[in-house]
Amino acid sequence: MLRPSCTNGIWKGPEIRPPSEDYFNLGEKIFQQFKKFPEIIGQIDAETGEKDTFAEIGERAVRCALWLQKQGIKKGDMVGFCSGNHLDSVVPMIASFYIGSIFNPWWDSCLDEDISRYFIDLTEPKVLFVHEKLADPVLEAIKNGKNNVKVIIFGQRPGYESFRDILKTVTTEEIDQFRCVKIDKPTEPIMILYTSGTTSYPKGVLYTYGSFARIGNFESPRLTSNTVNLWFSGLCWLSGVLNNIQPIFTRSTMIICYTISEEKACELIEKYKISAISMGTSVANRLSKTKAALEYDLSSVIRASYGGAAAKKEVIEFLLTTFKNAMIFSIYGCTETGVAIAGQVNPKKTTSCGTVIPNVEVKLIKPETGEIVGPNTEGEIWFRGPTLMACYWRNPNATKEAIDSEGWYHTGDLGYYDKDGDFYIIERIKELIKYRLHHVPPTAIESVLQAHPAVSEVAVVAKPSHNDVELPMAFITKLPGVEVTENEIHELVNSKLHDRMKLRGGICFLDKMPYTSSGKISKKELRAMAKKLADN
Repeated sequence: MLRPSCTNGIWKGPEIRPPSEDYFNLGEKIFQQFKKFPEIIGQIDAETGEKDTFAEIGERAVRCALWLQKQGIKKGDMVGFCSGNHLDSVVPMIASFYIGSIFNPWWDSCLDEDISRYFIDLTEPKVLFVHEKLADPVLEAIKNGKNNVKVIIFGQRPGYESFRDILKTVTTEEIDQFRCVKIDKPTEPIMILYTSGTTSYPKGVLYTYGSFARIGNFESPRLTSNTVNLWFSGLCWLSGVLNNIQPIFTRSTMIICYTISEEKACELIEKYKISAISMGTSVANRLSKTKAALEYDLSSVIRASYGGAAAKKEVIEFLLTTFKNAMIFSIYGCTETGVAIAGQVNPKKTTSCGTVIPNVEVKLIKPETGEIVGPNTEGEIWFRGPTLMACYWRNPNATKEAIDSEGWYHTGDLGYYDKDGDFYIIERIKELIKYRLHHVPPTAIESVLQAHPAVSEVAVVAKPSHNDVELPMAFITKLPGVEVTENEIHELVNSKLHDRMKLRGGICFLDKMPYTSSGKISKKELRAMAKKLADN
């Protein structure tokens, strides 16, 4: 297998060309997969056990596409979506691909009237599919706004059409005559996803058919076929979209679940003999503290991947030990780039997030000088390649700040690579704590604290200080029935880490961590809490 190469400090993954000239005609390719393999069980509802074949998913997608066309939705129009995972959630997305409209999934958590209004004003969807449990803030935003949006409800809501009812308006004859809209070039828009919004309002990340198809590499023969898959993210995240689309091409089964506990996940793995599991680092962190991981049979898992944030060594070692029959993969990327660095975990380099993937270029830049740095030297990670977003939707200034004139995307992440080209993530540059003249990486402190047997989750943020600029402060949730004191936490940090990393900002025990819409710990909220404590 070809490995990445490095020239003048720029790492480049092996070049792999798309499998066909029309690789970007994603709707047509999905349509044909459903036609070729109608009997495959595509989805199973984790709660009810209800099953969906490729034929059934495909028919509902065609019905939805025809209904959208009857509403006047055409190529380039915006189709909004706001829902968690269920058997119907994938249908509007596939239908949107069928007709060439732009699919725009919203967050399925952390949603209020203000953010709903922002989403509506930014993308101006003509149709919006909303789950009944998330409808209240969305409908209020529409009622108090100027945009005319047609709302379809997953479930029931008085005064609104339900999703299952609109599908019934399409005839069998119309289904038989349906043909997908042809995508003429790879630069046509396919989807707008939102950034996690950890510092301000989220930005809309526009993907084209070409860039999204290159991210998924859906027709790659290397993708494992005929698996049973479990993941935790919704369609509002790139990982959720990919995990819904790839099984269609690998003729695999998706176990559909929504906001389940780590113990429930272990139960599902044993029940359905799940072979592939994809999780965020926060899920992996919590799973490593879950006793159920030792009580269920997890031997069916042959592939487990994690990503979204740097994982602690102890957590990675837990995954290697717990999923004994699995290849464990680390994945690094972001909404704007897709996956850029990935690889199977090397037990000798557990904290490496892998090497540069095919078709992607990576270089590390010293923030102070703009110079390219060499091995074992910290720098900001920059990406370039065909998977990169087209732009931030209706935000040219933010696009210009993120992507320079040579096409390099500036991640804002600090990292380094070793002599073998294995990359390591240190910290978000903006999350480095400025204690006097030092830069303190929160992850170094978090890694030590996460290893304590009483700590469930931990996050370290900057607490403002008049004399010292910023001080490290730890927020901690404890495992049920286990106690730990502030003094014990201080002693642990003082014995393991440099003086500058002492928790001079204090320790705060929480009953529950605040989370972002993507399921990550919300350091934005924790920083606000730390600032409030500093002001008092």
